Amino acid sequence: MTPLSTFARLDEARAALGCSEVAPYALAIAGGMACRAEEKSWINTSLGLCLREGDAGAIAAADVDRLTAFYLDKGLDARVEVSCHAHESLMKLLGERGYVPTMFETTFVREIDPKERLEALVPLGDGIALEELHVASKPSDEARGRALAWCVNRAFAPPGVEPREADVEVSMRCMRHARTRAFAAFAGSARAEDVVGGGYLEVVSTRELAKIDPAFGEMPEVRFAALFGAAVAEPFRKRGVQQALLVRRLREAQAAGCQFATIGGLPGAGTERNVRRYGFHVACYKVHMVKQSSAPAAIA
Repeated sequence: MTPLSTFARLDEARAALGCSEVAPYALAIAGGMACRAEEKSWINTSLGLCLREGDAGAIAAADVDRLTAFYLDKGLDARVEVSCHAHESLMKLLGERGYVPTMFETTFVREIDPKERLEALVPLGDGIALEELHVASKPSDEARGRALAWCVNRAFAPPGVEPREADVEVSMRCMRHARTRAFAAFAGSARAEDVVGGGYLEVVSTRELAKIDPAFGEMPEVRFAALFGAAVAEPFRKRGVQQALLVRRLREAQAAGCQFATIGGLPGAGTERNVRRYGFHVACYKVHMVKQSSAPAAIA
């Protein structure tokens, strides 16, 4: 039986590596990555820190100070996502430096049997269809990709807040990322103006994770998937779109030879209810620790 800490460590390394490849600026630190973009960007966060086994996962005070300065020197809040499996030194040093918890997150995992049949439990609503977009290789998908990026960012934004061009551009970088695939839901035609939701799939192996920590390259090769960034426009919710996106991405992960899949969500939110229906269980909890900047945001 695979320890939950192994699933968590692999997924955190995957997230740290992927975000560092998409973010304009990144800093390798304590086995993870601090990523930075414009003010209020979702990618302004540090991931995968202090997850090496035993005391090898400890972080030095100087490294916490370096991480903090990476954000505060640009007038940005410093944010660190701390896994429940992280070395205790991380929380201790963050607390001593004035970081406070602002949000909790759950990472779910599901092992994938290569022979199982993956079927949605509810039918997809009439007139709605899913399609994979190929933004990196198909110029004609650029407009549809931007529509997907806007739709997903809008769904995650606070009520009344419109996505900024910088937010859309970060999402477009995700779609162009070599290991990431994007799936859009359309109502009516498959034109950009008919995008009503979508989500992303990243497939990665421990060989690729060796870029962030050579120890992964010494492990038996593991191939797994992360499902992330799924959202549906409010008028089209409760029509089976989320479940259809979930099952489509699980099937693609299965076809790619993945041994397991992960997905993150807020405790008690709709993601939790949906994924538990499809056999996901908790791999770890994370707390988002933040130290606010008192200075105006500077240009990164």
